[in-house]
Amino acid sequence: MMEVLVLARARDGSTSLRSVFEAFYLLNRERPDWGYVSNTYDLWPAIKDYIRGGYSAALYDIFLSWSQRIEISHGLAFVLPVVRSVFGGNLRIIHVQRDRSAHVRSLCKRVDIDPQHWIGYSPGYDIDVYDDADFVPRPTAVDYEEMSNNEWLNLSVEEKFGWFLNKQSELTQKYLPLFSRVMEIKTEDLSDIETLREIGNFVDPGWFIVPQPVHNHRTKDVDISSAPQAMIDRIEQYWEQLDFGRVIMEPDYAANFVLDDLLLRLESEPQRIEPILIDLKRRIAEKL
Repeated sequence: MMEVLVLARARDGSTSLRSVFEAFYLLNRERPDWGYVSNTYDLWPAIKDYIRGGYSAALYDIFLSWSQRIEISHGLAFVLPVVRSVFGGNLRIIHVQRDRSAHVRSLCKRVDIDPQHWIGYSPGYDIDVYDDADFVPRPTAVDYEEMSNNEWLNLSVEEKFGWFLNKQSELTQKYLPLFSRVMEIKTEDLSDIETLREIGNFVDPGWFIVPQPVHNHRTKDVDISSAPQAMIDRIEQYWEQLDFGRVIMEPDYAANFVLDDLLLRLESEPQRIEPILIDLKRRIAEKL
């Protein structure tokens, strides 16, 4: 039976937490026992059925099938009463929260990269008329009868994701008191070793070895006060597009990605690019 639920919302550090838990298990010489967005393609339709008609049988079937000790899941804020009825009030909850403006921006960028994965939120994709087995039907304001379908479709992508985050925050605030053991963490603190230590103690006081921070987009310990906000936004938005799968499978992908970023960042100062490329050429020659 599941003991710990990481209550996440996508694009809020859940992938980093997956790496954190894997490292905790391996460093402390235990067999990894966690799940990551388990049963996604069955879970989201079940969540929508619960919202629309109060049907919980499919959710019960999914939750009762989970034998992992830890689950990192997206969207369970929509169905916390069912989570409570299956796993009980002693279930430990790690509630992840990211800065709202950065979170909305990240979700919007994900739509640009993978629109079919966000049916109902992507421009031009109406969930009520789209028929495809390979998509994830996340809840919208239409499911809660807060808007008509036309009203929802007329919202901007930013407004849709603003609702998506606000609704989950509202429901979390309402139902999180159903659980007696809750840990609140901020995405921005996942680069803090003390935060990781607290997470480890919360899950298992026997985990004495704490992994190094793995959060990739950390700025907590970086002085960015002198950088223009437009530069910060551009860098964040650009690097969120890095595809780790392609980094692994395509040897030249990462190099081209970095070079493209360099060209964009220094397009107004092209004289700074040539010395960097000359040094790169030198380093390549030393390897040959």
